[in-house]
Amino acid sequence: MIGQKQLLQMNAQSMADVLINTGQVFVQKSQQGGGSPVIRGFEASRIQLSIDGIRHNNAIFRSGHLQNIISVDNNALEKVEVLSGPASTIHGADALGGVILMKTIDPKLGKTKKGAVTGAQALVRYSSVNQEKTANVGLHFGNNQFASFTNITYSKFEDMTQGKNGVDSIMNLWKKKFIIAQINGQDSMIANPDPYKQVSTGYNQIDILEKITFAPSKKVKHGLNFQLSNSSDIPRYDRLTETSNGVAKNAEWYYGPQFRTLAAYTFDAVKMKGFFSDLTANLSHQHWTESRNNRGYKKPTLAQRTEKIDVIGYNVALRHKDDMHELTIGTDGQFNMLKSKAYKTDRFTGVETKIDTRYPDGDNNMNLYSLFFQHTMKLAENKVVINDGLRFNYTTLHSTLVDTAVQFHLPVTDLKQQNKALTGNLGVAFMPTDELRLTANISSGFRSPNFDDMTKVFESNNNMLIVPNKSLKPEYSQNGEVGIGYNNGSFELNTYGFYTLFNNAIVVDKFLITDRILWNITAT
Repeated sequence: MIGQKQLLQMNAQSMADVLINTGQVFVQKSQQGGGSPVIRGFEASRIQLSIDGIRHNNAIFRSGHLQNIISVDNNALEKVEVLSGPASTIHGADALGGVILMKTIDPKLGKTKKGAVTGAQALVRYSSVNQEKTANVGLHFGNNQFASFTNITYSKFEDMTQGKNGVDSIMNLWKKKFIIAQINGQDSMIANPDPYKQVSTGYNQIDILEKITFAPSKKVKHGLNFQLSNSSDIPRYDRLTETSNGVAKNAEWYYGPQFRTLAAYTFDAVKMKGFFSDLTANLSHQHWTESRNNRGYKKPTLAQRTEKIDVIGYNVALRHKDDMHELTIGTDGQFNMLKSKAYKTDRFTGVETKIDTRYPDGDNNMNLYSLFFQHTMKLAENKVVINDGLRFNYTTLHSTLVDTAVQFHLPVTDLKQQNKALTGNLGVAFMPTDELRLTANISSGFRSPNFDDMTKVFESNNNMLIVPNKSLKPEYSQNGEVGIGYNNGSFELNTYGFYTLFNNAIVVDKFLITDRILWNITAT
């Protein structure tokens, strides 16, 4: 776990850089405004991101690289925890390879009835490698029952400069040797005056967090949580370096502003009467807007594909705890609603024309419902701890294609699917001494096909067309691991070995669908 003190010491530029600095997670970057975590070989839609106990994954998370992690402000975090291995029993769908848990700072209650400032934080940072300029301010205000925390961060990143030391034959591969400029209204390739400067990597971003806590008693707490993250356009640097026979492939390729909001209500009750002593519940709404914008070199039209997705979610958990047992039971759900639009614009005339959307252009809904329990038992004076759990998940998906003339004349207008999945875990920990810990664990994870897997209509770079496939089934991972840990207060060592079996992997393959489509066809 990474605490707030460590996060401050890292002084990282983004949440992606925080994960890199942990040494536990590999993070892939195709552009400066990116960062796709990889846990035990699983990435993107096959790991789960969680923010304040709310599932961050949505139904258009793809299996390729993602940059959603940077929409979480690391300057507003209290702690980060990386769980390696399948963790679907507690955390639900997508936790095939692991889970990244992010917890934002809670408001600080005062000691009296009078409202006052109860804490503050501020940060100003400059970095020479990319001319980064970041400012952050956070303020706690409240009394002994009511408190708020307001946090705002603004960052501006200029073009990245790469290192110059290394083997020449390798360093030459990464030099940015050309840039695209407009000369007399036409695209032109000109020499980059500084080939170590990665031109078209800069962007800026603002993040806002507002949390409110109301604690009418020591046993009950209500919370409101509002988060907003918005970026500028983010250039897709790898696509802007591609050439064919020495000629640039793209004049423009960028992600539009990555916009995210979260609004949540939480309720916590402790020391209740009855078998279950604790109750935790939340109700949330999340929204994402993202777009892909590209124009070929010396081509007149800019293609723009925009996705807007809203997710309503809930989670309710009850907990019982005594000297030997701890039992948690609960239910959660997420309801995804997607709108996908696309058009191309002639940069000379301004004329807009409809083009194929990335996902079906009609109504798109994906719903996930779950029931789960997790149990822990302590034996032999707490030297042996056994944990077990199960989760049942039911998923529905429905998408409609409206304008099939634009959508490559696909012979389908309606896509429906229902899936069920059962996952579990069983583990034991043995502590023969205060310093030594031995563990063994088996667990499973699952991921139901989402819009990106089952409904995407997408022309790839090699003139292949990816089309919907309603026959997909959930992916599963089964994991077994053993570990040894030693910690005497001044020295710590942890060693783990694991084996993971990945079943029903969703992949892209070639097949012939119909002679009405004059394309080579691929499908998931």
